Amino acid sequence: MVERVPCNNCGVPILTATAARTGGACMVCHRDPTARQQEAARERAAEIALATPQQELLTSLGKVLDRLTLDEARRAAERREEGIYGFFLMHEYFAMFSTVVFTDREFRLACEQHPEEEPVSARWAFWWPSFTDFGGPELERTVHALDLQERAMPRDEESPLLREIQRLCLVALRRVRGQGVLGADVVLALGAVEQSAEETFLYAEQLCNSDTLMRFRRELPWISEADLEMFRTHGHLACL
Repeated sequence: MVERVPCNNCGVPILTATAARTGGACMVCHRDPTARQQEAARERAAEIALATPQQELLTSLGKVLDRLTLDEARRAAERREEGIYGFFLMHEYFAMFSTVVFTDREFRLACEQHPEEEPVSARWAFWWPSFTDFGGPELERTVHALDLQERAMPRDEESPLLREIQRLCLVALRRVRGQGVLGADVVLALGAVEQSAEETFLYAEQLCNSDTLMRFRRELPWISEADLEMFRTHGHLACL
């Protein structure tokens, strides 16, 4: 029988010849002494994530999003002299949260630097305004746990998680509006790089007054009324 001894770092059985070469460590621990602990920590985190009730995770996510979005809105409000006209909360599927601030000052600079761009179409484009990613350990753990739960669902079952996360984003933006952190003339919306202008407008419709919406609509002349109606009736958008 081949003689084996436990790794002196993680306890995995290894050949005595390997132990002699590495000073008693398995090859994984020899290359990175923390690798086994990190793997075990990831496995334990996954077990906890899958065992945690989904509603508990969503409640935690909502509280964190409320706080972080309000903090970012307050920072944006400090730039009032730049002429803020839009504040969007962006969410990429289980990956990233960020805010986008649209200001007249940055828009003018962008137009000067890129005279080939049509000002009407560039005013609400995502290639020039300030993006601010936000997160932190609590947000990352919660989103990762929800991601693991979503991956564990049957392939043929449609996950409601994405829409619920979008709804929590809208709730966070509604709190920004309710706190009066940004003026009523600032367009608030939930956004995504691949999102249509119609979807963005319908999210803004839930957060802005009629005058602000009318101005926003005029600045999106390419919006299709037929598509707006389709998105309204299709029912796949998150709602407050």
